[in-house]
Amino acid sequence: MIDNNADIKPDYTVAINALNPEAQFKIENNDYDSIEWLNGTSAISKSDLDTKVASMTTAYNAAQYRTKRKDKFMKKSVREQLDMQYHDAVNGTSTWKDWVKSIKDAHPKPE
Repeated sequence: MIDNNADIKPDYTVAINALNPEAQFKIENNDYDSIEWLNGTSAISKSDLDTKVASMTTAYNAAQYRTKRKDKFMKKSVREQLDMQYHDAVNGTSTWKDWVKSIKDAHPKPE
């Protein structure tokens, strides 16, 4: 499942809004014990919020790794990358593969 909030660093506020977009509440310093549920909003348990924050953190981390890799790959145009591959084939080198590996090593896929 893709989370629409994958680009927002998860905390209790984000999790509450994901679980109940109509929720009205106040919170201080991302502290569960400080949450004040307003206007009849049903409380969400700490356990449910922690579970949601954890799943959203996984999505957030995955989105961050993809963004970082994409940014690095986009530093060279397709034309430049094809030229690297051509020269690797002609010269028996691995410049392009080494470049790709360096990006993947610097920004590994999350487990």
